[in-house]
Amino acid sequence: MYILFFTECVSNVGSLIASRGYFIPKESSVFTFSVVLENPGNGEYWIYGEDKKYYYYSGISPYIFIEKENTCPHFNRIDYRTWCGVDIREHEGYPE
Repeated sequence: MYILFFTECVSNVGSLIASRGYFIPKESSVFTFSVVLENPGNGEYWIYGEDKKYYYYSGISPYIFIEKENTCPHFNRIDYRTWCGVDIREHEGYPE
């Protein structure tokens, strides 16, 4: 019951099944990843997300992430241009 009501698992699994462009970053999990800002258009994918340790931005392929504990001046979690020292990693691609 805890997993159903107190984690992001149900929402993430549903989005993974129903949405072609939705993915969970490999640094995160279906239990902890949370969408902060969704695509405002027709696509069913997230633009900004977060978990307990990182903020994520999926508008740059593959995607970028930054630790929540950072020292970036004027940091804004929903403006990747304010993120300093981001680490770019490949993800496994979008579901078919």
